[in-house]
Amino acid sequence: MNKPNLIISNSLSFDEHIKRITDAKDKIHSGTFEFATAIVDAIDQLDDNTIHSRIAERLGMHRSTLSRWIDIGSNQTLMNRRKTLPSSFGVLHTLTRIEKKYVEHFGKLQGNINFLKLFDDGSITNNTERPDVLEILEVIDN
Repeated sequence: MNKPNLIISNSLSFDEHIKRITDAKDKIHSGTFEFATAIVDAIDQLDDNTIHSRIAERLGMHRSTLSRWIDIGSNQTLMNRRKTLPSSFGVLHTLTRIEKKYVEHFGKLQGNINFLKLFDDGSITNNTERPDVLEILEVIDN
């Protein structure tokens, strides 16, 4: 007796895959900023001289990496614009460096104005990648 050829589809359509990928990307994005905020909250709330080392050790990261997360999470410009930023750790940390360089070169007020212009003119968007921000940093340094 021949069995009929049944085709059972357990695959998603193209649009379903894109939706699934986009949903995962959104979770990464929100998780990145939640992670940075949680670290800053821990640092602020746990009054201990060794807290940086203890948190870094418990999270399995170097203190320098923890410091970079603190830079991101404590940067009000980035946190206020998080919906329009990429979730890349490298991009976000480089943006904190760019802001610091602008303030060093132009003073606090003009430095902050110049930094905000990067967002307003579209130089920084949620699609910005590491080479883009490294190029901005290089221009400031020269």
